[in-house]
Amino acid sequence: MKKTAKAFVCSCLMLALLLPFNAFAKQEKKPQTKTINAPTLQSIEFNNARLDGEFLPTEFYYELIVENGAPTPTLKNYEVSKGAEIFVTYNKVDGENGINVEVKNDTLSANYFFEFEYENFEIKRSSNNNLMQLDCELGYVYPDLNNELTTYQLYIPSDLTELRLTAVPEDLGATCDIPHSIKMTTEQNPVIDATVIASDSTVKVYSFEVKRLELTSKELQDALHDSTYEELIKGEVFHYSPEFRVIVCCALGGIIVLAIGIAILKRVAVKAQDDDEVEFFDSTEEEELDGE
Repeated sequence: MKKTAKAFVCSCLMLALLLPFNAFAKQEKKPQTKTINAPTLQSIEFNNARLDGEFLPTEFYYELIVENGAPTPTLKNYEVSKGAEIFVTYNKVDGENGINVEVKNDTLSANYFFEFEYENFEIKRSSNNNLMQLDCELGYVYPDLNNELTTYQLYIPSDLTELRLTAVPEDLGATCDIPHSIKMTTEQNPVIDATVIASDSTVKVYSFEVKRLELTSKELQDALHDSTYEELIKGEVFHYSPEFRVIVCCALGGIIVLAIGIAILKRVAVKAQDDDEVEFFDSTEEEELDGE
C-alpha cells in the first residue's frame, strides 16, 4: 500500500513538471504585425475664409464660408502628423470650386477637400488680372510674387523630373491658364507661362524660368528642417547676380592694380644708391692716387 501511494505521488509530481512544458510547446507564436501610421491633417486655417463647423482629422470634406467680394481663399496655417507633407491644389473647373489638400508620407496619402460655391457671390467685372500665388511641389518662386513684375524664377531640386503646378489669381472672378503637370529630364529647365484672365477679359502673362538648385529632393527636404527655402537660394541667387560680378571684378582689379604698383615702387622708388653717387672703393683709389 505504501509503495502504491509513493508511486501515485511520483506520478503527480512528474505530471506537474511536464504539463507546463507541453502547454508552452503547443502555444503558437503570433505573427508580428507592423503598425502603419496613416498621414493626417491635424489643423488648418485659410486666408479670406473660415470653416463651416469644426475640423476633425478623420473627416475629409468641408465647406468654406467666404465673405462676399473677398479675394480667393488660400491656405494660411496647417499642422500635419509626424513625417507627413502636404500638396495644395486650387480647383476652379468642372464644378469643383474649392481647395484640395493632399497629405502624404512615404507609403500612404489622404485627401481633404474644402468646397466653396462661386454661385453665392455677386462677382462684379474687374480688370484685376494679378496672380496671387503659384504652388509647386518642392518648388519656390523668386522673388516673391507682386503686382509689378511678370518675370520670375522657379527654383526646384536638381533631380526633379515632374512639376505639379497650381496658380491662384487675386480676384475671385479671374481665371488662370497654366499647365498642371510638366514632365522633363534633369537637364531641362523650361520657361513656364501663366496667363491670368480678369473677369472683364483683361489679360496678363507671367513667365517663370525654371532653375535647379545644387541639392537633390532628399537633401532639400533635410535642409528645410533648419532653414527656409528663401535662405537656401539667396546665396545661389547672389552668385549669379550682377552685383556679385561687379564685386568680384572690382576685387580682382584692385589686386592687379596693387600688384603692379608694388612692382613699380620696387623698381623705381627703392634703389641701393643714387645714379651720381660715387662708389666707395672708387673714391678711395682716387684719393690714394692724388696723394701720391
